[in-house]
Amino acid sequence: MKKIIIYVFLFVLVMLTFLIVYFVNNYFSERVKVYIENKGVVHTQDFIQKSIMENVINDIKISELYIINKDSNEQTKNIIINTSQVNKIFSSVNKTLNKDMNAISFEQLNIPLSSIFGETIFSSIGPDIKLRVIPSGKYKCDVISKATDYGINNSLFEIYITIEMKIETIVPLQKSESKVNCKIPIVMQIIHGEVPRYYYNTDKLVPDVYDTNEQ
Repeated sequence: MKKIIIYVFLFVLVMLTFLIVYFVNNYFSERVKVYIENKGVVHTQDFIQKSIMENVINDIKISELYIINKDSNEQTKNIIINTSQVNKIFSSVNKTLNKDMNAISFEQLNIPLSSIFGETIFSSIGPDIKLRVIPSGKYKCDVISKATDYGINNSLFEIYITIEMKIETIVPLQKSESKVNCKIPIVMQIIHGEVPRYYYNTDKLVPDVYDTNEQ
């Protein structure tokens, strides 16, 4: 009887040791690091887009943001972008991000501990681990205008906000840094005719539409 108890004890000890080693190897693996970073990036992107849509996009007066000039044949000649409206967008974005980025630091994401093992059969089993996302450093914001060929004798004119920032994703015993990029559309309009030139109302061409390096 004593031998059976000893064998059972040794078996349990070996299994526990194996599980601990298996868990540690998985927890600190590159796969888990990427998984956690992606969770943080996607959460931050959703948070930023929702915040900008609610606090900035809904207040933009599209009719005052740009003007399309046409010739006598109703063909688009150029597009004038109102810099004063662009500056208002910058101001609203900065105000919103400065306020809401502090809030995201206090949010916590729950990740199933079983996801560490990477087995779908255990995906809903076990306790959760806490993941925090903390914006680090400064963010970069820009308002981009772009016109590109679209189909036959059409062009697509876009104005959108781009936001770039770095974040730290933190879980117990692990911390990593990631870069978050967001592209939030303001205007997407199909224009009939060739790709037009577009200007700020300072008469500065931004950029030359024939520049193949245009972003």
